[in-house]
Amino acid sequence: MKTVTVTNRSGGFVYYDLPELNIKRAFAPKEVKKVSSDELVQLGMKEGGQRLLHDYLFIDDADVRLEATNIQEEVEYFLKEEQIPGWMNNCSLDEFKDALDFAPKGVIELIKDFAVSMPLNDVAKREALKTQLKFDVAKAIEINTEDKGTAPAPTEATGRRATKVAAETPVRRIIKTTN
Repeated sequence: MKTVTVTNRSGGFVYYDLPELNIKRAFAPKEVKKVSSDELVQLGMKEGGQRLLHDYLFIDDADVRLEATNIQEEVEYFLKEEQIPGWMNNCSLDEFKDALDFAPKGVIELIKDFAVSMPLNDVAKREALKTQLKFDVAKAIEINTEDKGTAPAPTEATGRRATKVAAETPVRRIIKTTN
């Protein structure tokens, strides 16, 4: 049994329960924990477990991640929070669009958060966020500057929604390897 570092890369809490191992685990936003590989493999076998592991939790060990999720991760999976602002400013438009299509939901949340807080000044990338995710960066910045005291309610104006609706299966623009 191996112990690996797992990070909640989302802005919300992540919970899971593994009764067969007598484990109940909660990750606060951005929290980092040491977790056994056996626990992650068990979580990957539970309904919704692979989705938690892929979309919201970052597993720092490639072998354990593959064993737990049985998913060969795309390059966007490996974007870490501290890398995203620099990456957003320096990546090509095609790389950015690929990330919006293929990155896990936790990475997408970070991209949207940084697009507003930095703010993202690249008009083409703002348009890609608006087109692909229905997230209007300009409107979100406007709302944040108008009312710093309260968070905006989830509406179409803020671009927040529960699921990404795709008219067709996305096609990768840039072919990269993870190493």
